[in-house]
Amino acid sequence: MILKKIGWLTAIMVLLNFGLVCTIEAKTLTVLDTENGEMPNSISDNSSATFSDEYEGEIGMALKITLVWKADDKPWGWTGVSNPKRSWAEFDKLCFDAYNPTDEMLSLSLTIRDMPASQGKPFDEKFVLKPGKNEIEIELSGAKSSDGHEIDFAKLVSWAFTGVGDNFKEPKIFYVSNIRLATSDEVKKGSGKKETKKKVKKKEVKKAEKKTVKKAAKKSSGKTTPVINIENGENLVNISENSEAKISTDFEDEIGEAYKITLAWKAADKPWGWAGMGSPKGSWAEYNMFKFDAYNSGKELLTISLQLRDMPASQGAAFTSNFVLQPGKNEVVIELAGAKCGDGHELDLSKLTMWCFTAAGETIKEPKTFYITNIRLEE
Repeated sequence: MILKKIGWLTAIMVLLNFGLVCTIEAKTLTVLDTENGEMPNSISDNSSATFSDEYEGEIGMALKITLVWKADDKPWGWTGVSNPKRSWAEFDKLCFDAYNPTDEMLSLSLTIRDMPASQGKPFDEKFVLKPGKNEIEIELSGAKSSDGHEIDFAKLVSWAFTGVGDNFKEPKIFYVSNIRLATSDEVKKGSGKKETKKKVKKKEVKKAEKKTVKKAAKKSSGKTTPVINIENGENLVNISENSEAKISTDFEDEIGEAYKITLAWKAADKPWGWAGMGSPKGSWAEYNMFKFDAYNSGKELLTISLQLRDMPASQGAAFTSNFVLQPGKNEVVIELAGAKCGDGHELDLSKLTMWCFTAAGETIKEPKTFYITNIRLEE
């Protein structure tokens, strides 16, 4: 009799454990079935998407996506799907695996529309691909478009991976696979343990930034020179319309006196902004690093670019290097040695005509503010 009771209890416990695992296991839906040859049907001019097994060992068979400007007056590109076959209303996350084959972080967006562009704005969520393999998870629950309306996931008209601004004047390549919708954290098969997925992880970005700083520090001889002297009241003077820069003590305890920079679109047909200086007083040729301290007062990652020119825009492209500001304090290092411009020519650091912090696209349709100080060059 006792053995029978033990047997029944064991059976009940097994069923309960099975039920518990089933309740937490993710409900998923494949968004783009690349394994069966499904391809994006919405690709901007000059961009492309093809199947590739170049990084099959890391992320399996993937879409090799190349994003580049649609045109000189349309500095953006996209790859995605128009009129998705299934409703997304039951799901609260979009997940995918990605591979960045470069040595630099790549800032992209997931753009989702529930109405034509002529009728309303999209939901636009930034994410950053670190070099190598990435597992990305983007929250969809409560998603709002830039005009404030909540996205109706039962009536989607399109979704796409997009790239905007100077960084995409030259083609940028990345790989994406296993694009899927989910309702809860994915579970390792048979283990019942939750598998932690990487969102646009601030810790990872911070880690990567720290590695960059550490690596650069080893090369440094310690010789530095200020680029601009905030202690003497010197201010940024090359500022686009609707953007601004002023000296501030808002976060003096964290980074000292700093330039409070607010970047916003110059105009509706010119979706970029900048703040910087004209020709430097001296040559930068003897230095190989551009360094500064920064503070991001927001709660989200902020992607900004440093732009340098050695000739007028009408004569050649600029050197552009993206960097990501995590919330709070940041120490940023940008390598100048061997810097090349968008048209391929090597930047002449002895003949700079301007430098600035710049951003483009939906990120700064609404003004974005950050703080910069201790801007310096180092060998």
